[in-house]
Formats: sequence, C-alpha cells, structure tokens
Amino acid sequence: MNNFFFFFFEINPIINILTSKVEDINVALSEVVKSGIRSLDAKPKIGAHGKPVVFLHPKDLGGVLIELEQKWSNKEENKK
Repeated sequence: MNNFFFFFFEINPIINILTSKVEDINVALSEVVKSGIRSLDAKPKIGAHGKPVVFLHPKDLGGVLIELEQKWSNKEENKK
C-alpha cells in the first residue's frame, strides 16, 4: 500500500463510499429500489469512467454512499 492510503485511513478511518460493479445497472437499480433503498437519481448517469452509474442514498445504508457502476461489456473491454 502506498503512503496516501496510510495517510487517508490514519486521518479518516471511516468508509464513506463503496462502489459495486453490476452486470446490468437498470436491473440492479430496480432490485435495490424494490428492497426499499432510495436512489439519489431516478435513472443512471454517465460517470467519470464513461460508464453508467447511480448512487444510493446513504441514509438508507448506514451513512455509506454506495455507487453502482455498470461493468464494461466484452465488446467495450476490447476497445480499451
């Protein structure tokens, strides 16, 4: 682990965001909403890595912001 991670966890030991890569973001979002967890957006948006993402409400998840991120398809992975 590099020095940044040691420094980060030394001053901020609490996890505040987790990302989960999902096969189909629309299906995942639908399942999460059905379970009673709110989404911060009604539908996915394009995130920083050029893939669809959606964030789940931290108040429904113990204060942790969860990001669902669409996995690259094999076709898209081959373009990288």
